[in-house]
Amino acid sequence: MSLTLLKLEDSLLVFESINQTIDKDLMKAEGIKEEDLIIAKYIVNENLEPLSGKQYSVVESTEEDFHKNLRKQAAERKHLITSHSTDAEWNPEGYTKNLSDE
Repeated sequence: MSLTLLKLEDSLLVFESINQTIDKDLMKAEGIKEEDLIIAKYIVNENLEPLSGKQYSVVESTEEDFHKNLRKQAAERKHLITSHSTDAEWNPEGYTKNLSDE
């Protein structure tokens, strides 16, 4: 499970890779294959406690590519919070931003 944290205006938004499989019947009904990458997106507070329900999406990418691309785009807009994102090696080179900096 990898996690990318973004700060958008006054909200903290988490993008989390879901590694555990969901109900097989639900997967079949939704057309989800076992090899598909599922991303959960939700709003959190500064303690990373969820403030909203999770919204799930299937992404046609590898977990690493998804998070690298998301972080690159977010860093360009200064939204990426590296202090609370996992897998630091996926962060854009030379970019760091702590939640406490906000």
